[in-house]
Formats: sequence, structure tokens, C-alpha cells
Amino acid sequence: MKGNYFEVKIKREKVTESGMTIIATESYLLDAFSFTEAEARIIEELAPYISGQLIIKGIKRAIFEEVFTSYEDADDKFYKFKLQYSIYDERRDVYKFETHYMLVQAASVRLALERIEDEMRHTMVDYEVKQVAETEILSVFRYKDDEGIAFASIDAETPAVRKFLTSLPDGMKTVITVAGRRVVVDKTGRDTKVIPQPDATPTQQQQQEDVP
Repeated sequence: MKGNYFEVKIKREKVTESGMTIIATESYLLDAFSFTEAEARIIEELAPYISGQLIIKGIKRAIFEEVFTSYEDADDKFYKFKLQYSIYDERRDVYKFETHYMLVQAASVRLALERIEDEMRHTMVDYEVKQVAETEILSVFRYKDDEGIAFASIDAETPAVRKFLTSLPDGMKTVITVAGRRVVVDKTGRDTKVIPQPDATPTQQQQQEDVP
């Protein structure tokens, strides 16, 4: 699916199966129309599931023009493809070559190649696979409609962006609730930090409700 993609790199605390707490570096790809929206969306996607501090280390525009995901559990890797298109210029009687990048979710290089071949079969373009490499991307977050169906948004003024701009100014710490989870978003330093907060006790909840 085509989209306007950003790659976000984070560091977060994770508990291993042995009970050890480690700092893991992870990369995600998501649809967004700006760096601000990309930051807002990664917080929205990950905040409900973190058990420790999450630090957004970097956001960059991704070069992928097409991203082909999979619903198969075994397809747990993402492969970067560099394709060279061969396009015939009738007016000049020459071939032009264009480079295009795609991302494919698959269990292996072989299956990723098969997916590319299947997708390119629907086009009229002559192409050659110039390079394939496994990436560090763990997941792709797409826009979703009210029924949870992924689609490419055409509206840059999304609710996520508006809420982020008004409630999370630079140089400030802000407490927000994401999918029922309270977190502190700390934008006072170089990197944005997301820190989960303990659930409020019944007494604290009552105190909050009693505040005029």
C-alpha cells in the first residue's frame, strides 16, 4: 500500500522471560504527514503497552514507495527492496532507468521475493531486483478507519495531530491518557520521553472527581 511513511526509532525498558529488565532499541514504520504527527502516532500506538520508560530517539522520512504487509504470524521480518525500473522512451528511442524502494513483510528472503514478483505481475513495468536486505523494523502502523481497516489518510489535520499540538508543547511535561493508560510525556530534553504512571487508586479517582 502506498503512503507517506516515517521510520521511528525508540529505546524502551523491557522485561525478558527470565525476569531481567533490559533496554531495547526498536524501529517502527508508520503513516504520517509530518514529524509531529509521527511522534504523536508512535506514542498513541505504544503507550498502552509499555511497562517502563520509552524514549523516542529519532524520526526520519522513509524512502519506501510501497509497503506490503502480511497477516500471517510466521511473516515476522521486513525486507527492504531496491528495484530498478526500465522504462522505454519512445520519443528518444532509449530506455530510462528509475530506482524505487519497497518494504515487504515475510518469513524469509525467498518468500519476500515471491511477494514482490506477485505484486509486480500486476504492473506493465520491466524491473530488476538490485538489492534485498532485512531491516530492523518490527511493525508497520497504518491509519485505520472506524472499523479498524487500514487506509491511507488524505487529511493532515487529524485529531491525533491537533491533540498533540495543543496538549504537548515543547519544553514541557504533560500527563495524558492514551487508550485508558496514564503517561507522562516529557519534552524538556533533546529526546521525547514517555513514562507510564501507576493506575489511580479509588480514593485518588474520587479526589479527582471532586475537584471543581
